[in-house]
Amino acid sequence: MICEEVRVSVSARFISFKMTERQAHSLLSVLELHARVLKGYAWRTESDIYDAWIHERRIDLSAQVDDLTRWFATDLRHIMLCNANLSTMVGHLIVLLLTKRLSSSMVAGLHASKKDHEDIHSFLVRYVFMTALTPDEQALAERLLDDVAREPEKI
Repeated sequence: MICEEVRVSVSARFISFKMTERQAHSLLSVLELHARVLKGYAWRTESDIYDAWIHERRIDLSAQVDDLTRWFATDLRHIMLCNANLSTMVGHLIVLLLTKRLSSSMVAGLHASKKDHEDIHSFLVRYVFMTALTPDEQALAERLLDDVAREPEKI
């Protein structure tokens, strides 16, 4: 059941899309993960930040990290299926979520944004909603999303 309308302001333009409350929570959570990892990138601690963030959000202490990753990946895939114009955004987000690494183009974009004194959150929203994936990143994202669709229990 669709119950959330999300509006994102990107460069004085609004992007509006609908999703379930759970999907909205997942999207915001994965965006927060990216913001934290981007902040840690300068100190070369992004993998530690990724691991800490995932462990903080385990469903309960007995839950596996893979359960949470699967939850977010499945929600991102469903967001993309319901909102075809969000495939680029989902592609950007799924790469870090499932590979535990920032894409090289995102890192390059981050360095360029620092010259303009753009804060991490503004950069992240602008980048994931307005920047196309490179062909290699697109292929990786498609493969990861196919894996999510084919075997969601083995992400």
